[in-house]
Amino acid sequence: MRKPGGSPSREPTLPQRFDLTELKTQALAEIGRMMEAYPDITPLLFQDGEYIIREGERAQDVFVVLTGAFVVEQSSMLLDRPSAPLVRVACEVENFAIVGEMAYLGAQTRTASIRAVAPTHCLCLKPSHVDAIIEGYPMLTRVICQQFAQRLKEANDALRELQALRDLS
Repeated sequence: MRKPGGSPSREPTLPQRFDLTELKTQALAEIGRMMEAYPDITPLLFQDGEYIIREGERAQDVFVVLTGAFVVEQSSMLLDRPSAPLVRVACEVENFAIVGEMAYLGAQTRTASIRAVAPTHCLCLKPSHVDAIIEGYPMLTRVICQQFAQRLKEANDALRELQALRDLS
């Protein structure tokens, strides 16, 4: 939602639904089969500035980001610093991203916020959908596992850097 003059308001807006047929690509074959099997999966369109996920939420929905761009923001562990963008990700249907899987897999609160920085097409998956995907959709399962492994590697790298800084002092 925007105020007159184009500045974003502080009130949250709801994402719009979209039709998957708007996205024309061969990579949609498996996603299309999944949507036919689970028609209650919700396709959502987030606009620039809208939050897909908010840090601290108690939710286990997983989002498949088909197209668009988003930033990952996380509160600083240092009390004197506000939350800051950690990474910017651009997605295409052939190279989609999955976000929210850490809360699903770890049954924990959201560890970071995900904010759209361009029109961003997502599929909102409930935990029951993710369970079915893991059992019957190998490409999507592989992406979930690869992304989770990458996040673990990044966490390990950050811990090594912190250890090295501590050892210097």
